[in-house]
Amino acid sequence: TKYSLNKLERIIINDLSEVEILENIKTIKDSVFEQIESQLSRKNSEFKRFLKKYIANIVWFLTKIKLLSETNQKINVSNVAKETHNKSLTSLNQWYKIVKEIVRYLRDTLGFSIRTAHQDPLSLPESSQNSIRCFKTYYKLIKGIDKKGITITYLDIDYKTEIRIHYDGKCLGLGEYCPFNIDHKFLPSLSHHHRLEGYNKIVTEKDYKYIQPNKIISHSFHRALELMQTQIGGLDLTCLNCHSIKHSVRYIFPPIFHFLKSLTLENINENSANIFNETKRLANEFYEQNKERYRITRINTIAKTNIDIKRSIFGFVKKKYVIEYLFGANYTCPICRKANINDHLACFEAHHTNLELFEKIEKIEFGREYERKPVHWLIKNLTIQECIYLCSNCHTMINATIYRDHVLIILQKQKEATFVKTFYKHLYKQIEIQKNIILQWKHQLKDYNLTIPNPLQLIFKKGEALDQKLVCIYNICEVYSKETGKHFFTADVFNYVLNKFHTHFNNYKNQLINTGYIQYIKGKHQFNQKFFELTPKGIKRAKEIIKKKSTEFPEEFNNLISAWKERWLEYLK
Repeated sequence: TKYSLNKLERIIINDLSEVEILENIKTIKDSVFEQIESQLSRKNSEFKRFLKKYIANIVWFLTKIKLLSETNQKINVSNVAKETHNKSLTSLNQWYKIVKEIVRYLRDTLGFSIRTAHQDPLSLPESSQNSIRCFKTYYKLIKGIDKKGITITYLDIDYKTEIRIHYDGKCLGLGEYCPFNIDHKFLPSLSHHHRLEGYNKIVTEKDYKYIQPNKIISHSFHRALELMQTQIGGLDLTCLNCHSIKHSVRYIFPPIFHFLKSLTLENINENSANIFNETKRLANEFYEQNKERYRITRINTIAKTNIDIKRSIFGFVKKKYVIEYLFGANYTCPICRKANINDHLACFEAHHTNLELFEKIEKIEFGREYERKPVHWLIKNLTIQECIYLCSNCHTMINATIYRDHVLIILQKQKEATFVKTFYKHLYKQIEIQKNIILQWKHQLKDYNLTIPNPLQLIFKKGEALDQKLVCIYNICEVYSKETGKHFFTADVFNYVLNKFHTHFNNYKNQLINTGYIQYIKGKHQFNQKFFELTPKGIKRAKEIIKKKSTEFPEEFNNLISAWKERWLEYLK
């Protein structure tokens, strides 16, 4: 290629006749062959004849490229490859690969500015071509080869009964209805969803093992179709919003869903203690009605499972709070205007609008952080990282740049490609509007004009469990007991007041004794239960904690003490 270009640089192809072009190709071919012939001394004459023809083919290809460049035309590399292909030398696929390497060499090594046609798949990296192939396969799987729809036959759980599912390129939604109105034009936002929940546990036959739907489309259409038919119970076609809602079993549990829907900034700010209590109650209710989902062991106890459920509900509470705080009440996805945080909170994702930031700072993926981090941390870091909120469907469309740039190749209909391009113009316009909002917050943060709220704080944070137990014991022995005169407690009353399992006190007993906060009352026991009392050291430490917590959380702390007293009075009855 390099030798050939040295010769071609001196020629203006556009000024030559076809006969002159062919003559120049022959001359350049001979000249290039002479320069490399010394390296071929051990090769036989048949190989040399083959190589001359191959060089002529490369020169012909370069001549075509040069002619298009001289006339300032965009180059469709795949078309030029077809025109210059010599089937007596190599297959078309092999020639495509060689041509791609030549174009890459011209661009990367020699610095050529080649204006390739926008819809030219051969001018793309291999990874991009694979993505286009996957999109094409997926399009056929949801619309059929004739684009009129496709019916796929599956087997039911008995491996005998046939299930026929018809796909017409539209999301089958939540109960046959998609509130987001997604069809094949939003191809990246569609995905297949197994109808059978817990597929791996139910389906045990070797030939019908679980396959992730996104792995299926990496094959050819016919192979992908075969793999789909091995999925027992069938696959529904859903958009990512509907898919995420279906998988968020805790979110769609009616009592939890209605609780989250009713939340606002005001009632979260004003009723943090009530939200803690309600979250705990909902976690218990969800567990009781979904016990079969959980395998309880010595390690994965019921208490641990309840805590996990409570954290996930609490994560949704914090997620709704930060979205409303930054972008307003009743927030709706700015792109589709169909998903909203009251009805579809599980669908919303943080979108980073400025990737250049992450050359200097670490990018945070916020998915699991709602459960782990406090509200003020979430607001601060969402602001610093210039994040806005979009539904899963629209977020995926933003990231689907291969689909955006090559939609005409994939859908093969100009009208639909125009629709998609119009959608993307709207999408980027709305992102800029939302980005301006988050940048205003960021300027306030930089200028120290932003006081970030921090509701939903735990009175006793992680690592302060012993402080909580000590304060509870103090109230049982020194405050509530004024009415009874009994300045001692048992494990039973302690566990009941804290609403814990019967073994809870044993987890902290030794630590409380070793720190000198409580002690046995010797010679005093009843029904095999030992009696304990606070030590002067324990009383002093409890008073210090109470003073600190009642200052930090005046309302919440009083509510907690009142709730404990109610439990204590219940126990006495």
